[in-house]
Amino acid sequence: MTETPETFRGEDPQIWLNKFRAQAEQLQKQAEAAEERLANNQVSVQNKLMKLSLGSGGAVQSLEFLTDAGRASATELTAAFKDLYTKAGAQVARETMAVMASLADEDDPSVQLIRRQVPLDVQLEMDAEDEATGRNA
Repeated sequence: MTETPETFRGEDPQIWLNKFRAQAEQLQKQAEAAEERLANNQVSVQNKLMKLSLGSGGAVQSLEFLTDAGRASATELTAAFKDLYTKAGAQVARETMAVMASLADEDDPSVQLIRRQVPLDVQLEMDAEDEATGRNA
């Protein structure tokens, strides 16, 4: 009589273990790729007064005043900066959520937690972009 190995979840334990290791290795590669994308997540936006580069987590990487900025009032410069920061923040947040959604479903609590951390003005900008581009159609 030939002995058969006990089954684990309906298959040979060694086969199951090999599949599990392959899945774990794939998840590790996905996590490393996601980490790299997040670390390199930077966007640049500009208007007639300035150019702003925003990095991962909303950190300002650079702010360059353009020629027209010299003729603008402090109030205009402040409004222009806030507008650019909101637009750039929306792009950074969208990329961050896309990276997280590549690891978990968009409905996953971890992805939703990130969305809830996005400031309201940035969420509104993202919603406006979605509506303008038909992303939520």
